[in-house]
Amino acid sequence: MAQALTQVKKVLIAEDEAALRSVLKDHLEGRGFEVLEARNGKEALEIALRERPDILLLDIMMPRVNGMRVMHQIRKADAWGKDVPIMLITNLSANQKILEGVVEDKPVYYIEKAGYSIREVIEKVEMLAAAKQAVAIG
Repeated sequence: MAQALTQVKKVLIAEDEAALRSVLKDHLEGRGFEVLEARNGKEALEIALRERPDILLLDIMMPRVNGMRVMHQIRKADAWGKDVPIMLITNLSANQKILEGVVEDKPVYYIEKAGYSIREVIEKVEMLAAAKQAVAIG
């Protein structure tokens, strides 16, 4: 995706692993995105509701509030929260509780960290940004 196409700018990365958060941030900023960071679920929820990013990347296993709960709270907050694209990123394989949350709150992607490269995650963010821009234009 060309940087010029990326009109959607603001991405929230909610990840307690500092190294992964930093790598994702560097790659996204290099492609023209504004990146917000949260180290735990409580910060993620506060930042998301205040800043209303265009795309959210949520780790499921975070301190204070887990990513599934953050996603659920965002989805029921208002119209923005209902529709904002959310990507879940985790080391966990999907279990029954996670699957129920995915069905209810509908993240656009469920990514197991071991199965994806950073490049693939960034490409998915860019695809979401392009799709969101196309909807805004069209």
